[in-house]
Amino acid sequence: MNVSIYVPATSANLGPGFDCMGIALDLWNEFHATPADDLRIEIEGVGADTLPRDETNLFIRCMKMMYERAGQPFRGVHLRMVNRIPIAAGLGSSAAALVGGLLTANHFLDSPFSSAQLLRIAVEDEGHPDNVAPAFLGGAVLAYLDQHAVTHVNLPIRDNLTFVAVTPRFPLLTETARGVLPDRVARADAIFNVAHASSLLRHSPQAICHCCAARSPIACTKTRANT
Repeated sequence: MNVSIYVPATSANLGPGFDCMGIALDLWNEFHATPADDLRIEIEGVGADTLPRDETNLFIRCMKMMYERAGQPFRGVHLRMVNRIPIAAGLGSSAAALVGGLLTANHFLDSPFSSAQLLRIAVEDEGHPDNVAPAFLGGAVLAYLDQHAVTHVNLPIRDNLTFVAVTPRFPLLTETARGVLPDRVARADAIFNVAHASSLLRHSPQAICHCCAARSPIACTKTRANT
């Protein structure tokens, strides 16, 4: 049984939506996997020279986590990754690997986890939903984790927008970027942010942008090998 998963890049922290608003973009990583008794990883494209090809790979770590949750042993997988999303550039490369690993494992396990459970697991593992929610659901998404359940709202946006990603020539890990943020903000800043977030939701147009993942971003196919 082969499984192919396609996960889009994402842009998060949209405007006033820090840690809760993100959008899926038309730039995709591919994950092609076959269950096996050993571990083999082929990496094409971005990260081919730097990403690990062992159990420390984020995709594999997420697969193992799902097997543990299901109470099943993880024996291995033959995986081919085709990466187009830049790494450590603010476009959700880790969210793509996380979502891809969770979905692949869930398919191999005969889908014991619902979509809502998978999204919750992804958000809990990532720590915030602004990348994993649009990577999982597609389009523009407002999401938050409340008492172990993820509440999300799809946000319609204009269909005549074009997105341009400007990334630095050096990598910037998420934890490094978040490390410079203050622990507290002034009341006036908090009010300003809430007001503008409310305005964003109120005036959001009613069309899905053509350059975002308008449909569900995860396309899965299963084929059984000929014998």
